[in-house]
Amino acid sequence: MTETSKTKERVKLIASAVAVLLGVWIGVQPPPEGLTVTTMYGIGIAVWGVLWWVTGIIPDYITGLLMCTLWAAFGSVTFPQAFTSFSRPVWWLVIVAFAIGSMAQKVGLLNRIALYVLKVFPSSYKGQIWGILSAGFIISPLIPSVNGKAALSAPIGLAISDTLGMERKSKGCCGILAACLTGFYQSSSCFLSGTSNNYLLLGIIGGYAAGAGDVSWLAWLGRAAVFAAVLFFGMGLFITTAFKPEGDVRLPAGYSDECLKKLGPMSRDERITLTVMLLILLMWMTEPLHKINAGIVGVTGICLLGALGVMTRKDFLSGIDWPSVMFIGTLLNMASVVGVLKIDKYLGDVLKPVLSVLVTNPYMLVAALILVVTVLKFGIVSLATSTVIVIFAFMPAAIAINVDPWIVAFIVWASCQIFVLPYMNSAYLCAHYATKGEMADHAIMSKQSVFFTALCIVGAFASIPFWQMLGLIN
Repeated sequence: MTETSKTKERVKLIASAVAVLLGVWIGVQPPPEGLTVTTMYGIGIAVWGVLWWVTGIIPDYITGLLMCTLWAAFGSVTFPQAFTSFSRPVWWLVIVAFAIGSMAQKVGLLNRIALYVLKVFPSSYKGQIWGILSAGFIISPLIPSVNGKAALSAPIGLAISDTLGMERKSKGCCGILAACLTGFYQSSSCFLSGTSNNYLLLGIIGGYAAGAGDVSWLAWLGRAAVFAAVLFFGMGLFITTAFKPEGDVRLPAGYSDECLKKLGPMSRDERITLTVMLLILLMWMTEPLHKINAGIVGVTGICLLGALGVMTRKDFLSGIDWPSVMFIGTLLNMASVVGVLKIDKYLGDVLKPVLSVLVTNPYMLVAALILVVTVLKFGIVSLATSTVIVIFAFMPAAIAINVDPWIVAFIVWASCQIFVLPYMNSAYLCAHYATKGEMADHAIMSKQSVFFTALCIVGAFASIPFWQMLGLIN
């Protein structure tokens, strides 16, 4: 271990110890008006847990499970209340999303879909950029793992870049990677099934207003439509202009056909997986018509894949990211406990004097959210942790100016997906290492991240009149 690594470990240990002391200190403080002694225990435990998520002293899901257990042990809430989310449809949808996505990747279906989409577009650099973006927006709702999508798309992009004859880590090569990250990863906020964290968001906002968390797959897409259009066309124009390589570069004739030929005809498992995925998406889209809960539909789909032999016992164990599933469950539990203990109401009363001055209309709210998220990401790497912190802080102010909780959650999660510096984003690092570090020049790629933040502001501002028409802002 290098001296730098040793120093980082010592800082992590000291910060983690301070977190414990701070949690204990908060827990033994006399409760202010409106709170109880057991609520103070709960707040102290929550502060300790969040800070340990920041330091990463132990795995995040272990910290989460400990936090829930301590809430029950110290009497802040009952055991069923501390672990309530594990019986809710939202948590099961996280499992469904991971299972379906991993099977689509295992049988090679996603690679085939990407090649068919790329085949439609011109063989020029500009044509392939738009093709990659389109393939990403099509595949994004099929895989809930943002890290998985980044790791899957980057090697495809590198193969296209090499075939175009561009030097690795060049401006043009980085443009291909930027298109992969935008289409496959940064678009995930626009689709309910695009990332498991979207189900986490629904679980959190459900405690703020009746029906706030009851957003169907199609309703989510409709609400995010304007933002998605700004992201797709804005980033496409930026990449094809700012990352354009010197000279005219093109793919050889029949490149996609040759790749598809190597894949061979669709296998039985591919056909079954595609059918199940399409049926699940169709049922999710039409949930307002048939009234069948999305959790029931999703779990039935998993059972079909297992019964038909596509998903084996080994796939069920290794294909689902169980530590992430448990971590998301504990975050959902925290949102429930915060509501039970009325911490959110107390936090809103405390922050109201400050935020009521800074946030007086939807445009100021959106700008403040994106600014705070951007600054916070330099210190808190975890997307989920930083998202939850900002949502809890700003939600009372948003509700005060009649902004639907979904808007706050959506904007926070969308703008979190930046990588001005490489360490800030695990999905970006997954893409980087999936190509053995031979595709990305971090200095060039940071331009895409900065422009993405600008697009988030433009997309959110452009969406506000649309959200007002939908009744999400009154």
